Amino acid sequence: METPGPVPVGEPRYVHFLEGTTLLPGKWDGPIQVMAIEHKPDNMTVFIRPYLPDYDSPEELRQVPTQKKKPGQGDEHYIESIVFDSVVSSMLPHTLRFQELENDASFDFTMRRGDSVSIPALRAYAPAGLLQFGMDTPREAGQGLGSQDAVSVLQASLAKDLSAVLSSALEPINQRLAALEASRGLQPPSGVLPPPAIPSAGGIEELEQRLATIKMATGPGAPASSRAVPKRDGPGAFVLPVETGANIDAKTTEQTGKTTATNGTEDLSLMYRRLEYLSRSPLDLVLAHGKNLTQFKDWPFLGTAGAARVAPWYYPQVYQSGKRGTQYAEDWMRAHGLMKNKLAAQMKTLLLQVDEALLYDGINILNSAAFEVTARRCYGLEKAFELCRNENDWQNSKKEDNKVRMALLDDYDLTHILAAGTRCPPAATAAKKEMETRATFNKWLAKSSEGGSIA
Repeated sequence: METPGPVPVGEPRYVHFLEGTTLLPGKWDGPIQVMAIEHKPDNMTVFIRPYLPDYDSPEELRQVPTQKKKPGQGDEHYIESIVFDSVVSSMLPHTLRFQELENDASFDFTMRRGDSVSIPALRAYAPAGLLQFGMDTPREAGQGLGSQDAVSVLQASLAKDLSAVLSSALEPINQRLAALEASRGLQPPSGVLPPPAIPSAGGIEELEQRLATIKMATGPGAPASSRAVPKRDGPGAFVLPVETGANIDAKTTEQTGKTTATNGTEDLSLMYRRLEYLSRSPLDLVLAHGKNLTQFKDWPFLGTAGAARVAPWYYPQVYQSGKRGTQYAEDWMRAHGLMKNKLAAQMKTLLLQVDEALLYDGINILNSAAFEVTARRCYGLEKAFELCRNENDWQNSKKEDNKVRMALLDDYDLTHILAAGTRCPPAATAAKKEMETRATFNKWLAKSSEGGSIA
């Protein structure tokens, strides 16, 4: 028996339509694989299904690139022939018995290992007006997009969706702040507008100024108000402004702090800062730090095998894709079959530290001796596992078949390089010259005793 319920969005499932779909009404002969794209408020579900040449009209066909590239063909991706269709959500079964999967129609991408079709990409190719949160850019039926156009459309779709979500989330916060300003007799900005979906530095500064104004008006040392006058804050509700001044007692101060925390004024700035932090680009910050790259005469690793600096070269390559270091580490581990390797897993922790130092602490990781140690450790891990492609390459107990080169990790890791103990570069240089002089003298002495000449 079929289990009723909405099919999870983005998850291919086999279904059997008993009453048909919007494009093909009537009972279907066999099951088909579908993937839900959106459950709309009007109780309709938009989904994709394989193109059926015997039933679907050519103008309903969409050629959508999948996320997997064709081997040996550069940046060319596989293409999936699909149709966007819809059905009443309650009529779309959740799953089918395995025995019913005979003569079924399936997606090609589900048969390829590691392939998929992203929801944002599908939104870009959906017929105009079909999706509740789809794109506004109309396209002729059946018209495809080039790879560059698809990327641009996808980015625009993601930006629009993110803008709508953030704007909806931040609007009530902005309204709460406006209510606080009004309740304390402060002059709010002209027009109470929702904050920008992705706040800029100017928006954050404006918020901080408004919060500072409220604190000055309510905190200790503020001018005492002549009389607490009730003000209406909405129908049937009155708000009493808090009387403040130099002689305010401790109890009133404590109560004021509780009121401030209750109304959320302390949380607003933090939320904006959090959003700003999430929107920072690690690549932009690394490139900016690169302009201030400095050569240090007292670099702590001078005179050792680790004197050459790795961080200014390594970190820009980690962040060149715009991703954070933790994502770079996961991609690297997956590409080399290291998801279960505990030593390689150090990379995620190390690059998480680098992420936070760069994006939150504001440290110039290219000039930092501490993050030079981290860079060398990460680079050493990459070199040690460079030849691995799957788990067998590093799990193999046979030395000749094991592709891990641990010696390379030791060559780059400063912990191993400095393990020889205290180093004195000037003394080492002087000793080297003394040994060279002594060797030259002994060579001359041996030749002269034999009656020969020194070449």
